[in-house]
Amino acid sequence: MRTAWPETACQFGAKRRVSLNAKRAYTFAEIPNQTSIADLQTKGFLSSANSIMQLAQKTTPYQLYPEMERGMMLTEHRRCFDEIIEYCNRLAYHGFLEPKKGSAKGIPFAAMQFQPVDGISTVRGGSSRANPDEAFAIAQWILANQQQLLDHYQRGEKASAANEKRPEKKLSIADIIGVITPFTGQKYELTLALRRVGINLSGLTIGTVHVLQGAERPVILFSATYGTNDMGKSYFYDRGVNMLNVAVSRAKDAFILFGCKEILSQNAKTPSGQLYRYINGL
Repeated sequence: MRTAWPETACQFGAKRRVSLNAKRAYTFAEIPNQTSIADLQTKGFLSSANSIMQLAQKTTPYQLYPEMERGMMLTEHRRCFDEIIEYCNRLAYHGFLEPKKGSAKGIPFAAMQFQPVDGISTVRGGSSRANPDEAFAIAQWILANQQQLLDHYQRGEKASAANEKRPEKKLSIADIIGVITPFTGQKYELTLALRRVGINLSGLTIGTVHVLQGAERPVILFSATYGTNDMGKSYFYDRGVNMLNVAVSRAKDAFILFGCKEILSQNAKTPSGQLYRYINGL
């Protein structure tokens, strides 16, 4: 197998052979075995699985902490209340984050919550998982709490508008909550459940964690989706720390986990097990 890279990529250490086409000036790298290919993938070099972030991290000599990836790290965190970001700090950052927002205060309920649901999951279309019982439980939670949430955050918006000398914005539930699930199938199940109970879906973010990458909401609801029939399996959100780290850190004021207690409490060492144990320990 031979892969072409621009001349500037030669510094990454592959065996080189210069092309005869001087105008393009490409260098070819021999990849002798599958081990080398896998190594290139982890470094983000392959066109099929590339990552500018990984390339930059592998290239830079700067490393703030030996336990973390190379590169600059912003340690101060101001989005989430301390109770929320502390889980992420333990899970993914080796305790290096410095929470700056302070402890939760002035919100209608606890910053970290667990809502148990004893539902059964199904696999739709041969691949995507859904849990109708859990979707219904989330719809009922929103229905029961949306007016309290709207009243609370509208008061905050009114005060902010007066302080900033600007017109007050009328908030909708979409400005306050986001609903995250690991599965596209559950996204559609949630949409159906919320529509059935009369929740206004206009602008409401419901989907996988990627829909809120880089964004935030005051309240995040997480639908774990796996049901009582999924005991003893491997779970999608436990394949690494990224999914739950991103999901939890989208919540400014409150993160609410919906899921099966028996599954989440199985293994305290997994990201989901750590989350369940952390919430119950607060």
